[in-house]
Amino acid sequence: MKRLTLEQIMALYPEAFIFNMLDIRLRRERHKALKGLAGVYVFFCHDSGKYYVGSSSNIANRIDYYIPSNANSKAKSNSLILRALLKYGLSSFVLLVLPLQNPKRETLLELEQELIDTLSPEYNLLPQAGSFKGYTHTDEACSNMSKAKQGKNNPMYGRKGIESPRYGTGQNLYIYSSDKLELISVYKSLREAQVAMQSDMRTLKAFANSQKVFRSMSILSLKPLETK
Repeated sequence: MKRLTLEQIMALYPEAFIFNMLDIRLRRERHKALKGLAGVYVFFCHDSGKYYVGSSSNIANRIDYYIPSNANSKAKSNSLILRALLKYGLSSFVLLVLPLQNPKRETLLELEQELIDTLSPEYNLLPQAGSFKGYTHTDEACSNMSKAKQGKNNPMYGRKGIESPRYGTGQNLYIYSSDKLELISVYKSLREAQVAMQSDMRTLKAFANSQKVFRSMSILSLKPLETK
């Protein structure tokens, strides 16, 4: 079945509106254009022809996360949409917003799931809105984890404690949006997350255990969260 185009989506959802990402690359421009909006948002990349679908009770704040202000950090993320934004640049993306007047979590997730089912967005980590069910590591990540366990190639060989290169590995770190509606990224170890997020493992683990908002935009967790 042929997938819907942006024009067809706009026809199905006449209340939706669209932005060129390059036009709202500055934070003040985004927050002026998206002020007070809650609902579902869709990224579309003209170069790849691929989609990403998400939802938020505060779209302006959520879109801040996707702007590649720290290219090194975002490039090391497992998030496919962040990598795509870096690869193709903001000029290749448009943002479609479907606002909701009643932004309850259930309503947001229902509309997000509707768009996921309709578009089969390649940049989404999960096939189900608000759930971790269905997530699998990439082949590359699985291969790397396997190699790390092989005999003397294992960097923990003969070493223990916090000084070990393996300290903080073997424990996934899940990055969610601050409202816990969206799984943004998954790191296969605290050590990997430390490098990508430019933080330290103790801080990351403390935020993961406390479930406090990290850097004003994310919730960290050592295990999958059920958001429904």
